[in-house]
Amino acid sequence: MTAIEQIRCKIETIYQAIKEPKVNVPLALQVRQWISFAEDYIGAASILEREAPQHWLPLLQMTGQAVESSLKACLAAANIDPPNHHDQSSFTNLRRNSALDWMTRISQQSTTYDTFTFRI
Repeated sequence: MTAIEQIRCKIETIYQAIKEPKVNVPLALQVRQWISFAEDYIGAASILEREAPQHWLPLLQMTGQAVESSLKACLAAANIDPPNHHDQSSFTNLRRNSALDWMTRISQQSTTYDTFTFRI
């Protein structure tokens, strides 16, 4: 086992030891929460772009967080529990039949969610 693998295993063990009990937040509330996160990340990215464009890596990180939060809001709006971690590849691991029809599910919802637009 390489040194990096040993470190990763130690970190994973620590995270498993401190897992807190999961709180079930209603999906409708999660939609608003994820939208708010996405707006915050876009706001931070916009400030970086305007004030310090030479810091392009943090700008891309904030933009990526905004995209991830937006996708999670869409999943929650479609009554699909969004993943609770930062692995964007997990979006591709969602069952195809539940992930592909999220737009249909959102359009059938009787609840109206806040309208949000992102400009990058």
